[in-house]
Amino acid sequence: MNHFFKRIFISVWIVIIFTGICTLLVAYALKSMGIVKETQDYELALVNKAYDDLADMLVRQPGDISLLPKRHVLDMGRQLQIYIIDDNGRDILNRMLPRDVASIALPTSAAGPVKPYRLRKVIFNKTLPGYKVIGYRDLYAISRLAMRPNARLLLLAVAIVISVSISLWLSSYIVRPLRKLRAASQQVAEGDFNLVISDEFVKRKDEIAMLARDFDVMTAKVEQLITNQQQLMRDVSHELRSPLARMQALLSLASQKPAEDARMNIARIEQELANLNQLIDEILSFARLDTLQSLKKVRVNLKELLEVIAESAEIEGAMENKQVQVEAESHWFMYLDAELISSAIENIVRNALKYSPANSVIAIKAAVEADFLTISIADTGPGVPEAFLSELFEPFYQVGNRSGSQASGSGVGLAIAEKCVHLHGGKITAANRVPTGLVMTIFLPLSLGKEPLCKEPLSKESSHQEP
Repeated sequence: MNHFFKRIFISVWIVIIFTGICTLLVAYALKSMGIVKETQDYELALVNKAYDDLADMLVRQPGDISLLPKRHVLDMGRQLQIYIIDDNGRDILNRMLPRDVASIALPTSAAGPVKPYRLRKVIFNKTLPGYKVIGYRDLYAISRLAMRPNARLLLLAVAIVISVSISLWLSSYIVRPLRKLRAASQQVAEGDFNLVISDEFVKRKDEIAMLARDFDVMTAKVEQLITNQQQLMRDVSHELRSPLARMQALLSLASQKPAEDARMNIARIEQELANLNQLIDEILSFARLDTLQSLKKVRVNLKELLEVIAESAEIEGAMENKQVQVEAESHWFMYLDAELISSAIENIVRNALKYSPANSVIAIKAAVEADFLTISIADTGPGVPEAFLSELFEPFYQVGNRSGSQASGSGVGLAIAEKCVHLHGGKITAANRVPTGLVMTIFLPLSLGKEPLCKEPLSKESSHQEP
């Protein structure tokens, strides 16, 4: 049972019990102070009426009093009990006699002595031939006071005042923190993300305090998202401005030089335009991943997928004799969004090609570790300073920006790779190799799809069917 529910549950019962106790105390006080007089006259009238009727029955039909319980209410609960007791000590309704009634009706009984204050409950005691008539009432019954109109109103007022007072306190206890949270949400809606609302609920340990802490976590995350978005916009502006500035300078030079020299500048402008077009494509791809609703999973042969990527990468690295080798089981199949995973692996492999020296080998290896399929891409490049490994997958981050080396590319490729893998429930890690190089490892959960990892080869038709 949670804290907040427990407090409300207990508070409701406290209201009920406390109201009942206070009403009883007020009733006793009213009676003891004589503010409300006893209603014995009414009760005595009922007992006298039953007594007279019994006496009349005994005169007309001695021994037959069976009609008496039908003509009179002998049992009125704590308010009044009318006992008709024969010489054998049996009540006409076969009720068990209270101790003080038994002491009067049966003087020789083993009931023992009765304290005087208990005898005040007996308001009528008369004898007829063969019977005793005893009127008995509960000395402290609220129902006796409730029979008086002025007492009923007073007791009702006491109950209302007590219940309303406690209910107001309980309502304030619940609503006050909610009002603070509402005010905080309005501040957040106006753009103020610096407030910390949980500090006002340090003494509370219930769900309201948990909600306040979650609210602070939410505002911190929203602020971080907005900050990241603003940083992304600045980075995009910078990345777009750089090639545009270079093209503007080249056009200026081309207009000032002879036609032959201008051709070289035009070729460089075309290269800058190609780079700019690639950057825009990468930015759009990265933005689309944030709005992707679902994955288009197909059953994929992992080795074939990796070999296609490796062949494409070797073509790009052929000028410097860079090779890409694949090590994977030929009979491994997995449900994946082939386009996204291919994009992720391609971006990592291209990054490895970019920083690997000539005549080097990039190794792609697939393996199963615990509950994950791992795909590692290892190069023999210069590596990355340990302090910057965690930043490799941030959009527009380039190692050259911090290490002082010359960096090329947009810095979006690894961010796209990380996003694609994250959409599959996986992750990417980066670590330096010894003596040199970098290895990036993709972890994909084996729980993907209906048959995550299948070791039976499929036909060509089934390999392209969605699960």
